[in-house]
Amino acid sequence: MSHLHLCLVNGSAEGIRYIIQAFTSPNERIVGVVPSYFMLQVYSEMYGRNFVKVPYNEDLSMDVNNIIEEMMDDTELLILLNSNNPMGNVYSNEEFERILRVAQEKQIIA
Repeated sequence: MSHLHLCLVNGSAEGIRYIIQAFTSPNERIVGVVPSYFMLQVYSEMYGRNFVKVPYNEDLSMDVNNIIEEMMDDTELLILLNSNNPMGNVYSNEEFERILRVAQEKQIIA
């Protein structure tokens, strides 16, 4: 039997705050692409997490190898938006599978 877990929140900012508080520890790493929804970084820093910024290339493309490179053993959470706001980029299924495979190997919540 599978279980369904719901958390009702007052908007996405509150949901993000709960995820950061529940699934990460102080002084641990959270990896995210920038620019993105700024509250990801705000709440990470507010709760004493180390938010690692993965910037876009000069041509505004995202190389998933740059994301994977930042996924170290002390990374607890990887935050990816698909499509990312404000950039609008979308990861291919192959790119997403590569990222998720590394996250699973390193036991990073994605």
